[in-house]
Amino acid sequence: MQLTVGSTRVRSSVALCLAIFSTHAFASGPWDGSWFRDAQRSHFPDVIQLSLAADGTWTFFNGFVEERVVADGKVHRNGSSAIELRAWQPDPQTLVIAEGIHGREYETDSLSLAADRRTLTSKVQRLGWDGQERRSSETYSRTEPGDSLQGSWKPAPASGSSGALGPQQPLANSAPQPSWVIWTGSDGTMTWFIPRSGEVLRGKADMEPRAIAGPYHEGETFTWKQLAPDRLEFTAYIDGRPIEYAVETVSPDRETWTDTLWAPGHEETKAVSIFRRQP
Repeated sequence: MQLTVGSTRVRSSVALCLAIFSTHAFASGPWDGSWFRDAQRSHFPDVIQLSLAADGTWTFFNGFVEERVVADGKVHRNGSSAIELRAWQPDPQTLVIAEGIHGREYETDSLSLAADRRTLTSKVQRLGWDGQERRSSETYSRTEPGDSLQGSWKPAPASGSSGALGPQQPLANSAPQPSWVIWTGSDGTMTWFIPRSGEVLRGKADMEPRAIAGPYHEGETFTWKQLAPDRLEFTAYIDGRPIEYAVETVSPDRETWTDTLWAPGHEETKAVSIFRRQP
């Protein structure tokens, strides 16, 4: 599971939830522990897909999530989700998409078509959970004929990110934060806590929809399904509509687990993250 976060307003909950976890020092389930993302072994599909509907709605897929936006410069929300999207076109060859929450934008992606219309440049500016701004830039080439922003794009040969966003970075002079802190209650209730955002997913693997607690995913629910003792299936929803699927598999030695995630309609394009247990 990869939940999008972007600001620092919820750090006060981190210490409290980590303190709570300390009372569960002895793991009662294969998932219990503090988990850190292994950036070297994890990967996100590097692809961009853009299409424009007759009603003026753009569909943007970046290999991880699919978003629908109208380039009118206004803030739009996806149903009851708290995530806010704003898009505009400073010129016909450029599409800018900004994402935010509660009136604060934390990520902007500017997509610009080159003069030869063969390449597309994505410039991302992101305000991290630590309050630091990060930027990246990458050039993509078409995978099929076309002369507009629309189409499928892949990284251009010899293309590399400049000032890439990179993996989650810790605060200066502090120990790295885990990506997840997980514990299982005696009744089988699992709690998945995200220190960098303060969000919590809590429930049983019984396919009952439950709310994601926290400021970034208001209006979103999730379900868990136990496929095996070491394997869980996760689905996230907005207003009952699936927006994300994931399968979590813990290793036999319980020292790592693998998150395989994809967006509905993009089963051929999966993001894979490896997490390692704190030593």
